[in-house]
Amino acid sequence: MFAELRKCLDEYETAATPRCKLGNRQCDFMVLGALRVGLASKKLLPLPKSPYGGSFDQLAAMVRKLPHATPELLQMHYRTDCGLKAKIDTLVNQAAANLTGLELADFEGKLPNRDRT
Repeated sequence: MFAELRKCLDEYETAATPRCKLGNRQCDFMVLGALRVGLASKKLLPLPKSPYGGSFDQLAAMVRKLPHATPELLQMHYRTDCGLKAKIDTLVNQAAANLTGLELADFEGKLPNRDRT
């Protein structure tokens, strides 16, 4: 998931031509800025490297809640499809679909209770 976010950042930061479907560089700047500020606000910049702290569900929830360039910000050209929300949701869904392994919730209440006093 973070590798794909890195690619997304790179696409916006290094694109020779605007990513906006109408060719508007200012739109690209807003989308990139919203993504970078959102990642920084969640302490996800620089993007973490494996192994990641926390569970996948925690990381996915943080990424899904990133602020996006909203339709209000993009109203200058009456398009709402320049934002990254759909792309980020797809990245998280793909990462979740590729997960394999144990779920801690499957063991809830089944682990021995050890008193550490």
